[in-house]
Amino acid sequence: MKNISNKTKIKLNKKSKISKKQTKRKNKKYLKSVKRIQKGGIVSDEVFGGIREKTGRDFEREFPSCLSLIIEFSHKKEMSDRIKLKENSEFKPKFFWDHKYNTKDEFEKIRLYEDPLGWYKFKNPEFKPVNSIELQVPEFKFIIAKMIKDLLVTLFLGKMPSLSYSNEIINLENIKKIFTILLKIEENINMNYLYVNFVEYMCDYIYFYSGYIKEPNYCQENLLFLKKTLNLPFIILPTFVQINLKKIINLIRAPILNFRLANSQLKIHGDNTENCYEITHDIQNHCDHTHKIGSFIKKNFEKEEDFKLKFTSLIQNLPTNYEKINDFFIRIYNLYNYTSNNYDYEEQRNNDYVYCCILFITFHEINNTDLILDNTLISYLTTYTEDKKKSLLKSIYKDFLPKIDNETFKNYVVLFIKELKSKGIS
Repeated sequence: MKNISNKTKIKLNKKSKISKKQTKRKNKKYLKSVKRIQKGGIVSDEVFGGIREKTGRDFEREFPSCLSLIIEFSHKKEMSDRIKLKENSEFKPKFFWDHKYNTKDEFEKIRLYEDPLGWYKFKNPEFKPVNSIELQVPEFKFIIAKMIKDLLVTLFLGKMPSLSYSNEIINLENIKKIFTILLKIEENINMNYLYVNFVEYMCDYIYFYSGYIKEPNYCQENLLFLKKTLNLPFIILPTFVQINLKKIINLIRAPILNFRLANSQLKIHGDNTENCYEITHDIQNHCDHTHKIGSFIKKNFEKEEDFKLKFTSLIQNLPTNYEKINDFFIRIYNLYNYTSNNYDYEEQRNNDYVYCCILFITFHEINNTDLILDNTLISYLTTYTEDKKKSLLKSIYKDFLPKIDNETFKNYVVLFIKELKSKGIS
């Protein structure tokens, strides 16, 4: 790494006095750096040096563990781009130092999506509330590296991501918040990625990049819900993209809650929303279908004693229930290799993908895992062919199978039911 120890320190505070000539020289240098970013061409040293000049803080010296993580993943990204460039001369590499997501999903390497319950039981074999054990998640390193990178890019550019509600030039308070989050991350890395601490600064990260200036209470309520999961055996699995249908179905097999982690506005069902809404959409809504998460968190209108009795029962039954749910989806998988590949409309084939959509619609969009625990899936799927559900189904499955008409979809459901019955799945 290039030595930047001789860079001039310029502290960013109210008492700092910088000559017009010096300011002009600095602005010229800064604009040059920004231009290089737009062309996709700055290096790590330039980012660290720029941060040092603007804030008077030496990231490399103060946050050595964060630095090591950044080096690890920026190097991986650089090597990956070099390989792609050799394979395809038309490939345009995405630059590591920007606000966009460009870090590979490292969960593929640990097969978390293929055996989620096996991974979960290794982490929490007794299904205890996660804040009662020393749960460590070094598997989340690439997520943390992306968070560090975002914070550093914000410091270097001096502004929020382009799609942020708060797309203003950052001020002294913003800078203080960034270094507070970086300090929490530094300490967490040194503690081998304790999960509870990870959730805490992940919430800080979300709030920092949220539209908190516009709707502070809404975002805080969402983050409070996220923190309440620490009292439960469930593990939050943040990803930077919406995972495919197959992965979503597989995660139903374990107490793992996925949501999309973002540093700016997102499109959800065609609408622009702030990043905090992902918690509402993914966890409070869809994870209530796939994992019944709402049952484990007290609602304001519930009586305390009634909730305690229900909660105790839910926790006690959780290991047994997930063994049954896991076994069910393994049997389904052995029956047919449900896939996230698209349907071939010209050949009118790929039953596996349509079956995947049926499972996704059933458990992610409309109903929940009680269909498995009560052995009522077949009877429920039978109602898919009835007129009373036609409009609801049509509005949902058209998102995944836009060229299949209602009658064709109903025929696939009937065929799927026959295959399930033939294997003794009720």
